[in-house]
Amino acid sequence: MEVPLAAAEVDHFFPWILKERGEMRDADNIWNLVLACRTCNRGERGKFASVPKPWLVARLHERNNRLVDSHHPLRETIMLQTGTDADARASFLRARQQIARDHLIHEWEPWEQDSDNA
Repeated sequence: MEVPLAAAEVDHFFPWILKERGEMRDADNIWNLVLACRTCNRGERGKFASVPKPWLVARLHERNNRLVDSHHPLRETIMLQTGTDADARASFLRARQQIARDHLIHEWEPWEQDSDNA
């Protein structure tokens, strides 16, 4: 789903409330920040304090790997925060996903999925 940039905002992939509760102190780090449409972030069916579904975690892993592989300016930061290779980064995200599952009740996915995940 294409979202106009004006309708996008920065969102915590794993909800910020986990940081507030002391369960995920690194929730403000770049690895966890994504662009989201306002409706997905705050709308009636928005994410709020829910765990993103596994296919969304896989997309975050792909995004972080693309940034590392492309030598993006955020490359070093992501590697320092999540691991130096793809396996370490996948393990890091699995651990964060488990923390979220342990402390939050609901899973979430966007109401309107793009055609790759429908």
